[in-house]
Amino acid sequence: MNTIEYIYQLSLQLNERLEQDHSKQDRAQVVDDVNDILDERGRYLEDAPSPETDEEKQWAAHILEMEPRSQAKLETLFTGLKAEMKSMKKQKSSNRKYVNPYQNVATSDGMFLDKKK
Repeated sequence: MNTIEYIYQLSLQLNERLEQDHSKQDRAQVVDDVNDILDERGRYLEDAPSPETDEEKQWAAHILEMEPRSQAKLETLFTGLKAEMKSMKKQKSSNRKYVNPYQNVATSDGMFLDKKK
């Protein structure tokens, strides 16, 4: 198997992993798997020679054809992850306000200041 064909196989693995349904509990594993596949594919892309034969050109065309779908799926995955992180941050803040509701109240409220000396 040549380098370009192996990159194609890695791209297929990436698409298959992104196609699978991922719940909130499974999302960390999906992100780890996607990062591993992208790292390995990146290493091979750096060392890949330009396609010379017709077969290699076909593999390269298939890779380029799959790339926009992969990018869209990655964007969807990470947008969901960002939304979940934002929700967790908001929930953490709400919990803190529930436990200590007077945390941000100014301390000078209700205090009498005599201006005369």
